[in-house]
Amino acid sequence: EEEVGEKMTAQEKADKVAAAKETEAGAEISALVNYVQPVHFTSFENAEKRSKYYEMSSFDEKQATALLKERPIEFVNYNKHQLSRIYPAGTRFDSSNFMPQVFWNAGCQLVALNYQTLDLAMQLNLGIFEYNHRCGYLLKPEFMRRKDRRFDPFAESTVDGIIAGTVAIHVLSGQFLTDKR
Repeated sequence: EEEVGEKMTAQEKADKVAAAKETEAGAEISALVNYVQPVHFTSFENAEKRSKYYEMSSFDEKQATALLKERPIEFVNYNKHQLSRIYPAGTRFDSSNFMPQVFWNAGCQLVALNYQTLDLAMQLNLGIFEYNHRCGYLLKPEFMRRKDRRFDPFAESTVDGIIAGTVAIHVLSGQFLTDKR
């Protein structure tokens, strides 16, 4: 009986240590809240008038996709001076993911995914952050940060001031290929 009491005491100690670590992590994350102020998005025109760099609007993937299709250049310009967060639609009951590349191409800073699903979208997310040693941040290209540059993520034309290059690839062999397309 005494051993059970000792084990429970040891378990309680372990629980307290774990809770203390969670509290420390929570405090560190909470400290970041002071740097970003969430605001309701009303329009690109209204956001441009306010133009506070520390404000962030959140969009579900459907709302963000609609804005991006209707006004792609304005969405890119919005992301030059304000933060945007894109999150999966609430209808994704299977925890599937949308393609984050579309929103990265528009300069969106925070693109949330369902981490429990290791699909192509999640693999793209993991891969893109390999460029910066998995720190979770990538600096946008200069043309996506400068107000004097115009960029349409859907246009096939060249970007102002950027000369396109050509890459030729020769496939020598392939292994473990499937019949699925």
